Amino acid sequence: MKLPEWGIDPEKTTVGMIACFKAQKSPLDFIDVAARVLRECSSAHFIMAGDGELRPEIEARIRLHGIGKSVTLLGWQKDMPEIYRNLDVVVLTSLWEGLPCVFSEAMACELPIVATNVDGAREAIVHEDNGFLHEPHDIAGMAQSVLKLVENSEMRKAMGARGKSRVMEFDISTSVSNLETAYRECLKIS
Repeated sequence: MKLPEWGIDPEKTTVGMIACFKAQKSPLDFIDVAARVLRECSSAHFIMAGDGELRPEIEARIRLHGIGKSVTLLGWQKDMPEIYRNLDVVVLTSLWEGLPCVFSEAMACELPIVATNVDGAREAIVHEDNGFLHEPHDIAGMAQSVLKLVENSEMRKAMGARGKSRVMEFDISTSVSNLETAYRECLKIS
């Protein structure tokens, strides 16, 4: 159920990006993806949780596309579990990344992910398994993937479930154990 204070029709499929509004995250690409999807489908609503230096440009791009009624800028948020509970799809349009928390958080919440094919994304997302990967600035490709997920709830559920099955790979205890094993093998310590 969508949060009433978001002012979003609960029947809409919510597509969200959780990120700082800075050049690295390429948030204007998210708005351009939203505009393409909304030209073909009226059953989606786009949400951005975050804020930053590019907010004026984001607001201007929303006005330029005329999609203000279908995009909600939430600003900085503290209750991230509540945000994820109210999303159906997560998108990240970054130009570069390490391994952002948003991927493991989305996977833990059984949400499919559409992201750019940059460093950390390739570790978390298996293309066409738990999400979709596209080259940076591939607005058309990302929009098509988002559109597939918006129009197909079974695909969303299946991809989300596959993502959740992989999320423990990113748990800190698992990561430390794997690193210790690798060191022991390199040093031949038993």
